[in-house]
Amino acid sequence: MIRHCSLFKFKEGTSADLINEIVREFRALDGKIPVVKKITVGKNIGFMADNYDIAANVLFDSIDDYKTYAEDETHWVFVRAYLLPNLETRCAVQFDLDEAERGLEA
Repeated sequence: MIRHCSLFKFKEGTSADLINEIVREFRALDGKIPVVKKITVGKNIGFMADNYDIAANVLFDSIDDYKTYAEDETHWVFVRAYLLPNLETRCAVQFDLDEAERGLEA
């Protein structure tokens, strides 16, 4: 299994209502892209002011499924409508869950 984790920080002045809408629309992708096993999206709880605004975790069976998602038009409609116009910065990582659960070899 492959986990894709992304953190998003939105431009200053992005309203809480818009961030809530982005989270709802991101979650709505779950079930719309066949290669996606599960999407989990959450807002920062506000404990640290310099944290990112939302985090997304997307689960796939394989790296090829992730690549399909990354190029999927449904995904890109969401990205163009909600993320790109509001995004200050993003960071992401993809990792193999099975390897992570086994731990690193010395």
